Amino acid sequence: MTYSAYSLERVKIVNQEHSKQILKLQEREFRTLRNREMIVKHKYIGMNFYDIDVCRGVIKKPDHFIPGIEAMGEIVEIGRNLNTDFRIGDRICYCTRANGGGYGEYNIIHEDFAISIPPYIQDHIASGLGMRGVFSYALLNRVFRVDELCYILIFNPSGGLGHILSQLAKYYGAYVIAVSYNKDSPSDQPSFKSHGIDLTIMHDDPHFEKKIMTYTGGKGVNVVYDTIGDGNLLKYASVMQYCGMYVSIGQNSGVNLKVSMHKVGEKSIFVTRPSLFHYKGMVNDLRLTAAEIFEFMKKQIIKPYINKIYSFDELKNAHRDMINRRSSFINLIEI
Repeated sequence: MTYSAYSLERVKIVNQEHSKQILKLQEREFRTLRNREMIVKHKYIGMNFYDIDVCRGVIKKPDHFIPGIEAMGEIVEIGRNLNTDFRIGDRICYCTRANGGGYGEYNIIHEDFAISIPPYIQDHIASGLGMRGVFSYALLNRVFRVDELCYILIFNPSGGLGHILSQLAKYYGAYVIAVSYNKDSPSDQPSFKSHGIDLTIMHDDPHFEKKIMTYTGGKGVNVVYDTIGDGNLLKYASVMQYCGMYVSIGQNSGVNLKVSMHKVGEKSIFVTRPSLFHYKGMVNDLRLTAAEIFEFMKKQIIKPYINKIYSFDELKNAHRDMINRRSSFINLIEI
């Protein structure tokens, strides 16, 4: 049995000696299931900059690799020795770390990656929210404990992670300041308030520092969440409190952290680049957190916004739109 999937295939460049990888739609054959594995028939695929960097060659993967770390679908086949109660027909969402496989009609995943979707969560919402919600929870509870006394700075309030992170931070009582990198249209502005943002500042605002220090009463922010990979710690250290934390988690601007240890030492700033699966690597912890995120959704504490749903044939167009910043919030591929 075969299925369609986008994989990295090597092609020669005309009139040049070297070659490059391109994303190409291919027919692939299923391999034999190993212990504790399952086959998932996809309904929606989540779009992430990690996968775009894989396709651009920023993150190296072998030829024939299938990108795609996040998706949702229905279990259609189960291997041996599962430790859970998953059954054929169950709806699940998953994030496979760096293993990929999501850019296809089907994927084989280990049961530890699978998260059961409650009946009150729609398919497309589960695909777009699952890992962003879990990561937001870890960022606000484990990486840095945010509470009602905190001022936090979040990059890109219209991003997939940014707009979930800001809503959850506001639920915890934090004062949320957002750094926008787009000249957001007036129609987008009300959504910033509804997503828990108290103050929005353009990244190139000449009064950037003054506005933040005024809003925080001269204190500065406790934590910076760099969700796009800006990495300019030298710029943002001036608006941070002593012993604050700079959290680098984005990829769409690269991962080039500009760090001066002298500058860090002036305020004893902590710098970290956390991974979801370092903080939520234990399967029970991952699933309990996902269940809590789904409950937040049920209570409308978190309201994810789906910007656009592309067809499977439009996957490359979706990549281009994200790279060129013509898309915002959560973007999906429908199978």
